[in-house]
Amino acid sequence: IRRGSIHPTDTCYGVAADITNQKAIERVYQLKKRSHKKPLKIIVRNLKEFKKYGQYYPIIRKIINKYQPYQIAFVVPRTKVTSSFLNPQDSTIGIQVPKCQICQKLLKKTGLPLVATSANISNKKECYNLIELFEQFNKIDSEQPPFLILYSGKLPRKKPSSVVKIINNKKFEIFRLGEAGQIKI
Repeated sequence: IRRGSIHPTDTCYGVAADITNQKAIERVYQLKKRSHKKPLKIIVRNLKEFKKYGQYYPIIRKIINKYQPYQIAFVVPRTKVTSSFLNPQDSTIGIQVPKCQICQKLLKKTGLPLVATSANISNKKECYNLIELFEQFNKIDSEQPPFLILYSGKLPRKKPSSVVKIINNKKFEIFRLGEAGQIKI
């Protein structure tokens, strides 16, 4: 995990890396062939950790309660604790509390939030099984140590997490519609 891993998530296979390891975060961008203009979100164990890395608004709890069990990432102003090299162009950070047991175990084991994104080349389809992972990542740079792959078999096909930008405690914008559908409070 310190260098990066590919693992199952609540929606599809994902890539994660130690939030404090700039090289690992760079490897995520390289693996995905992702523009640095496109920010990465982080995953945390619970709302207490959420508050440490991003500004918390009570409306977040209302949305989570109303739309469980769906996965929702929240874009909020970042705190000073968040690594300065993570999305340095943004004053906000995407934060998600995953329900996936493997994600929660990884978070507990590392004791840190993790940078997290889907395990696919940018703008390609999400990966739900080993064949899809190998089709997209069959030409990984051989000079880099390989990403750890925690394989859990074929995952059910789901829409990605919803992404909601919190404006204030009464107002929010939907950046991406996910399995939760249209979010209204």
